[in-house]
Order: sequence, then C-alpha cells, then structure tokens
Amino acid sequence: MNFNCLIICLAVTAANFGQSYGLQARSRQRATGGRADDKGCSKREFDRRMSNVFGQFGPEDYSFPKTREDLKEYCRHDARELSKKYSDDCLEGTSQTLLTLGNYNFDKVNKQYCSKSGKKKDAFVSWGSCGNSARPKLGVCWTKMISVLAVANKVRNDKSKVPIVCCNYYEWVRCTVSALKEKASTTCSKEAIDGYESHIRKSTVESMNLICSKYEDDSAKCASLMTELPNTKPKKLYKTPYLYIFEIFKNL
Repeated sequence: MNFNCLIICLAVTAANFGQSYGLQARSRQRATGGRADDKGCSKREFDRRMSNVFGQFGPEDYSFPKTREDLKEYCRHDARELSKKYSDDCLEGTSQTLLTLGNYNFDKVNKQYCSKSGKKKDAFVSWGSCGNSARPKLGVCWTKMISVLAVANKVRNDKSKVPIVCCNYYEWVRCTVSALKEKASTTCSKEAIDGYESHIRKSTVESMNLICSKYEDDSAKCASLMTELPNTKPKKLYKTPYLYIFEIFKNL
C-alpha cells in the first residue's frame, strides 16, 4: 500500500469515526494547516493540557494513581473537549485524522477507569506502585522519543519522515514495556505490566497502526532510517509528541 492510499484510508476512517464522535470535518485552504495565533490554537496550551493526560508515561512531575482519590484527580484532567476543538479548528488533513482517531481510542479506553461504571478502576489503581517505581526509566524513554520527533521534520528525504515517526513510536512502546519489566522482581506484577501495555496499545498504537504497521518489527529498516536524522539537539522540547507529528504531515 503506497503513502497516498494510506492517507485516503485515514481520511475515510476518520470521517466514519468523526460522525459518531461529534466531530465535523471541515474543508480548509490554510497553507499552514492551522495558525498558532488563532483563538484556541495555542500550541503551548494544547501541549500543556495534553501532557496532563499522557504525562504519567513522560515527565517525572506526573505519577500514576495509587488510590481512588488519585484516580479521581487523574480522570479530572480530561482533554477531550480541548482536543476535539483543536482538531476541528486548528488542523486539517492527516493531522486532523490522527487526532480524531486518537481521541476516539483514548476515550474508549479511559471509560474503563473513569466512568461511573468503569470495570477497571481498582485494577488501574493497583498498578500504580509499579508505574511509579519505573518512572525514572519511563521518563528516559519518553524524552528520547520526543527528541527524535523534534528533529525528524529536518530529514532531507520527505519519504523517510513518516517511517521515522513510526519506528520511533514503536521503539518508545518497547522501551516503556522494558522499563516496567525491569521492576518485575520488586513492584511490577505480570498483571500490572500487561495492563499498562494494553492501556498504551489500545489508546495510542491502534490509531498509529493505520500508517505504521509495516514498520513495527523491521529493526534493520528502522536502524537504517534513523541514520538520516540530523545530528542536532533541539533547545526546547514539547511535552507530548502531537505537535511534532502534526508539523511533519503539514509539510509533506
């Protein structure tokens, strides 16, 4: 399947999800794919709010809930409305599609922990000690993933950019699971490790698989692609991967 076909498939899938998820796709003619100075389109604010949702796997100033009260606070950081509005008002094309699907999947997964009838509330809380004990290594995995995305848009060969995003993303999943498994003899039960891995895959990887499935297990091809990254370090990093991915698709 070529890249153009993938984009068409993404657009069709997003339209189907969007109809049931309350999103209206709009045809735009913005060359920039969204303006940072538009009301509600602040990149930094979007990044900050999204880090409240996904930050447990990233920056060390976040932690996994270990009690029902912690879980209430975790569920309070609900960025669905923000991400829906940002998708509709600030994005277009593939970027809008990916955020739409991400919203759908994350909402579906989080209902298990945050809805009144959520069946995995106690399980999610019971995994907290495991997740928090692995925080230092999880932070390293996250920062490495973000750092690669920050320079991926500078790769000279446009055809390599999306594969690099994919290789980097799945490497982060492997790194994260490995960090949890390192705590298997102390704080991480098999149930906790499997639970977090399922949480990651169901809320994020399923949507990424639409464009990334053929790169997941090809370590040789990924290693070759990574050599195309420029040998530069960004001065400042976003907290989440979204804005880097949006920028890459905007410039293709």
